This record gives sequence, structure tokens and C-alpha cells, in this order.
Amino acid sequence: MVDGEALWLSNKLLQVPEQYRGEYANLIPLALATGTFECDARKIWAQVYAYNRPNVDLQAVEEMLESFERAKMLFRWQVTDGSTWGYWVGIERPGRLPSGNAMKFAAKGLTVPEDLLKSFVSSDAGQHPDSIRIASEKYPEGVGLVGVGLVGKYIRADSSSPHESVISQTTPKPPDEKLLAVLRTWTFYLETLGKNPKILTFTTVRKQKGMARLRECLAKTGGDLAKAEGLMRLAIDRLAASEFHRGKNDQHKRYDSWEKNLFESKEQLERWLAQE
Repeated sequence: MVDGEALWLSNKLLQVPEQYRGEYANLIPLALATGTFECDARKIWAQVYAYNRPNVDLQAVEEMLESFERAKMLFRWQVTDGSTWGYWVGIERPGRLPSGNAMKFAAKGLTVPEDLLKSFVSSDAGQHPDSIRIASEKYPEGVGLVGVGLVGKYIRADSSSPHESVISQTTPKPPDEKLLAVLRTWTFYLETLGKNPKILTFTTVRKQKGMARLRECLAKTGGDLAKAEGLMRLAIDRLAASEFHRGKNDQHKRYDSWEKNLFESKEQLERWLAQE
């Protein structure tokens, strides 16, 4: 639940650039019943913005997440599988998360690491701590938790020492242009085939199929990403033009799945491209 009164009069929100303040209410529904959610900027962009707000790009999503983090509205941490999770600070207050019987059936994410959260919240306002200490054995749901800081340092609890040690100095990763091309193609597929993005999600399997077909299209276009993306869109257009695949068949069934009827294999892709 979005607490309108708290949102409208939030002093923390005043620390966020004005163009991103309204996005806080837009992103709150990402939280699962535990108040946590996978906080991957690309996935958030694909889920929240790609379908009906294409003017919001990946960079803007990354900037708004960092802005909420600096304002102490968003706490982020990383787990050993490489995924980053987020938690909306204060969402645990009564009335904002499911409770009672509703909690039993609600989708849940990782449990927020309480001591990391307290360390984050108690650090100087407006500044992200240089490092976040952890004791990974306390968190069975995220063994080997790693703190994430804007300064780019990862800290881990050494198994042979009670002290923390810096294991790497990181810099922001550049956007994966190939993945962005596949995400754009996915959005084009949803729009062209009239699919509901709330029902169909960009799963790992769909990502893998899309990336594999993009690599094959890149080979066909001499490495030209724009042309390769264009070939994938051409295949989608030709599927959309097939009345049989859109449901006008004896079974009255649609055969227009991304992963089964469109991009399952190289041969399948080439069949669509070969059609006139």
C-alpha cells in the first residue's frame, strides 16, 4: 500500500531530483510481501517502463534508484548469485505490507538483512556508507551477502577472520547494448501481438532465446546491431501477419509464443525470415 500522507509530506523525497520524485510511488509496487524486490535496473526498466513509457530509458532508471538510495528511501544489497535486492525503507510500518492470512498467500522475496539496514539508515544523511558490514552466516536466505555502496566497494566477511576486507573496487558497468536490443524487441513483440505485459514477463528462458537469435542475426548482418534487431522485428511482423498462428485455425488456438513459435531455434527464425 502507498501511504499518501507520508509520501506527500516526505522530507526525504525533497532530497531526490524533482523529475524523479513521482517515480517513487510508481516503483513502490515492486515490493513483494517482505518489502523486498530484485533491484536490477534493466529488469525494472523492462517491467515498469518499456511497455508504456519508452521515453524513460535505462540510464534514467539507474539514476532514480541511486537518488532514492542517497535519500535513504531505498536500501540495496547484493547476494552471492550476483543479483541485487532492494528494500523500501519504512515499508514495514503497519498497513503497508500484507498481514495475517493475506501474508500466507502473498509472493515473498528475500528477508532484508536487519543489521545492514540499520547501518545504512544510521549513516550520515544524504551519503551512502563507504562499506556495509555483514556476517553472512546470519542470513540463510542470502548466504554470502555482499554490501553495495555507491563508491563501488564490495565488502565481505572473511571466513578466517572477524574483520571485513575489500575484495574488489568496481566501476559502473556500461549498458549491455545487446540485452537492450532484445528488451526493445520484446516490447515490440508484446505491442505487435497484443500481449499483456502483466501476464507475460521477460523470463530467463525468453532472455536466453532472444539473445541466441540476436547473435545469429548479428552474424547475418556483419555485426550491425540495428540491422540484427531489425531482422528480429521482421520475424515478429511476419508471425503477426499469419492468421493461422494468430488463432484462425481448426483448433482456434494461437501459436505465437516468443520462445516456442518465434525464436525457439535458428531454423525457426530463418523460416520466418524466408517468408514473403
